[in-house]
Amino acid sequence: MQKIKRKWLTILLIVFILTVSMTIVFVVNKQEDNSGFDSYKHTLALSYHLNIAYYRDGSSYQVELSPTDRTEEFLERWQAITEVYPFLSYPEEAIARNDWREVIAAYDGIRKQYKSKMGEEEFREANPSFGIIMSYIETGSYISMDEDLKDKLGLDR
Repeated sequence: MQKIKRKWLTILLIVFILTVSMTIVFVVNKQEDNSGFDSYKHTLALSYHLNIAYYRDGSSYQVELSPTDRTEEFLERWQAITEVYPFLSYPEEAIARNDWREVIAAYDGIRKQYKSKMGEEEFREANPSFGIIMSYIETGSYISMDEDLKDKLGLDR
């Protein structure tokens, strides 16, 4: 009976030590992991049709974003619009560096600027189709766009 108790105590002690060790390793790895940034990159990939690749670099995982055909189309439309509306800055350098965080931050900045200015009547009168422009950049739809802007962008009617 004494041997059985000792055997079970030994087994329980080993299981306890393994559990504590694994918990410590998990917590340390989680602290070293840049998971918040990775989840942000994952959100960017989904929202802006970017490819996402995970690879292991030593003891940590790295995330790499790259453009897809849909991303390229989005960027082409954005660049075309900046020819007509230069105040809609186009981040060529960030795109060349594949800094998708900066690219999307620039685009989100334009959207926020637009939303904040829509409260100003003067801006709305000067830019009546700005929402349509943003929709065109994001989706490629130009059905509601006025004929003058379609001509400037070289779009079919």
